Amino acid sequence: MTLLRQLGVPAGRIPAELDHRVALWRSELATRRIIVILDNAGSRNQLEPLLPSGPGTLVLVTSRRRLLGIDGVLPESLPVLGPEEAVDLLAATAGPNRVRAEPEAAASVVQRCGHLPLAIRLAGARLAHRPGWKVADLAHRLDRSSQALGEISAEDHSVAAAFGLSYEPLLAPVRRMFRLLGLYPGEFFHTTAAAALTGLPLPDAESALAELVDHHLVEEPSVGRFRLHDLLHQYAADLAVATVATGLLAEHRHRAYRAGASSGR
Repeated sequence: MTLLRQLGVPAGRIPAELDHRVALWRSELATRRIIVILDNAGSRNQLEPLLPSGPGTLVLVTSRRRLLGIDGVLPESLPVLGPEEAVDLLAATAGPNRVRAEPEAAASVVQRCGHLPLAIRLAGARLAHRPGWKVADLAHRLDRSSQALGEISAEDHSVAAAFGLSYEPLLAPVRRMFRLLGLYPGEFFHTTAAAALTGLPLPDAESALAELVDHHLVEEPSVGRFRLHDLLHQYAADLAVATVATGLLAEHRHRAYRAGASSGR
């Protein structure tokens, strides 16, 4: 209904049935030349009813995962920003004069942000709301902290929370693989290493890695060769440590309960 109202369709003309709304949406698009932006699509089933059936409309779709099997769609996975683009984004967020005055510190900040646009915007927001800070102050905080994810946040927005939106929908075995990959000591790994790390049969490890790649949680620079972005590697390691700590706490509680029960207390 919202999309139809944005096209100027009166509320009284919008039917109650979903199929009729889809038909009306497509008929309205057929009479216009328009660009439609569908942000953060969750699935193919969610997207397909909104795609136009005729020419004249360009549709741009963003998604946290690869949307497979949609006819006529040209997929494009966006890389992280280049160094100059990353500094430009930091300048646009924190203030151009402030950032250009400290080029080395700015380069350090965006490097610690892994050149991820969200991370850079959040880092820039911290600077923008702290006029007493120099860019070097934030760079120092990021350099000295082994937990850079905790520093890259602004109010209730954080990179970790954004990663969680891609991690939480995964099936349990795939989430487990992602967590354990956070403990892998090298930068690049192969399917055999992931299988050995998780104890999964090779075909299951391949399927889990494919799911992680489709959700943009793991990169595949070349066939069968994988890596985690630095911030994702830290996020996965944090999840692994938290999972172990939770398991140990549950085990201690269980032992304490059994000890109390056996003593008759």
